[in-house]
Amino acid sequence: MFKIHPTIQTAYLKVEDKNFPGMERLPAKFLWTDEWYEFSPAVSKDLHFLISIDEKTYNPNVKWGTNEGKGMGFHPISWYHTYDGGRAFYTAMGHVPQNFSDPLFLDHLFGGIYWAATGKGL
Repeated sequence: MFKIHPTIQTAYLKVEDKNFPGMERLPAKFLWTDEWYEFSPAVSKDLHFLISIDEKTYNPNVKWGTNEGKGMGFHPISWYHTYDGGRAFYTAMGHVPQNFSDPLFLDHLFGGIYWAATGKGL
């Protein structure tokens, strides 16, 4: 669940799993500018993480009233899982309009949609 986010920043992302549609061309580590969501602890035990963010490469500290963000340690930003007979794909990327012109991001997005619609992997 979404908790909070700091201002838009550039940070290093790490590919956690290339064996998923749309992840094939992403480099193992790359710089990306976006709005980095901090999430509450995962409730589901079957999440398969695709991309994480290196919290040492941006400032995760933010406060909105009593809601405070200080980072997550391991900080996934994209994952997938099966749920109740269906499939769910999530990415926290895509808050900056220019990202939708980036072929690597579009591969990631379309790969997730393809998997969610078909269940087919690589």
